[in-house]
Amino acid sequence: MTGLAFLFTSQTGTPVSVQVEIADTDLLVFRSSETESIPLRQLRKLSDDGTQLQVGRRGHRNWKLAVSGTAANQLRHEIGGRRQGLRWGAARTWHVAIFIATLLVVELVKIPAEWLAPILPDAFTGRLVAQDIRSYYGTYCTSPEGERALRVLIAKLDPDLAQSLKIEVVDGEGFIITSAPGKRLIISNAFLTTTSADEFAALLAHEIAHLQQHDEVKAALRANGTIGALIGAALGTRKPDYALQFSDDEEWSADAHAITLLSRARISTLPGATLFARMEEERQANRSFGKEQYYLHWGMGSVRAERWRDSQDKGERLQARPALDQEQADRLFNYCWRHKGPPRHALPVRPQAAGKDP
Repeated sequence: MTGLAFLFTSQTGTPVSVQVEIADTDLLVFRSSETESIPLRQLRKLSDDGTQLQVGRRGHRNWKLAVSGTAANQLRHEIGGRRQGLRWGAARTWHVAIFIATLLVVELVKIPAEWLAPILPDAFTGRLVAQDIRSYYGTYCTSPEGERALRVLIAKLDPDLAQSLKIEVVDGEGFIITSAPGKRLIISNAFLTTTSADEFAALLAHEIAHLQQHDEVKAALRANGTIGALIGAALGTRKPDYALQFSDDEEWSADAHAITLLSRARISTLPGATLFARMEEERQANRSFGKEQYYLHWGMGSVRAERWRDSQDKGERLQARPALDQEQADRLFNYCWRHKGPPRHALPVRPQAAGKDP
């Protein structure tokens, strides 16, 4: 039976009306002149309010299909029947046995999070925290042009990470930029519209340093205790809050590594020093720019700005290049411009060039 549905993907950004049909062991999705055949075993239920069924697709994080009516009822039966028909085979039994044995070793040997974080796969660590962050930070922004500009900047700092990093920009008023388990980067539009590209490059380099050193996984493991976090990730139940706490040593180490990343990319550290000095002034004045939860693990005082300012010698300053060209910077600045149709208010005034007093 054929029915209507809405397909959400990272490529389109907005829901696309499609037709769906169940044929034997596959779900056929008809879109324009294209037909995609998806094995039913790849589908998993995301939510179901009795009227609309939303399903995801294993191996495709940003893929979601919303189905209603008769097609939803048939799909419920197919997915439910297949889950009930699962049987414990030898391979599944061995997987459980190995997992239990691993937990026992972790508990008996007291393996610290610092040792576990580098060896855990991304698919597993991504389950340490919730996948949907809108209840924390606001609605998602989608901008193919803005994301391309952002990945260009990431590629200058870490070419490999630029291909695999999952970027989530939210249209919230809070000043948030943080790394999360599963190679995820969460950025609030507030930072994109209040910093220059060179200033933002300093923030980005710091978060990339955290990801390269697996600090976000260590913080997530510490949040629930190593055993609790591993069990929660396996069962998909325990998910610590996104305000992950990094240690002082991790923060200082990330800063040092970020400075190295910027130097290799020939991006000046002076705009970063200017930004951190401004943030400290705002914090001392108890204004919003310095009061956000962002400062739970970034409030290092005036020493931080001095460190970034003194890290670059005169020769490096002369060789420094802009983090992005003007067109790319504009796309980054307007990332959330078309999130929900016409903007609700005028765009904020673009900040002055990096290195000048705000």
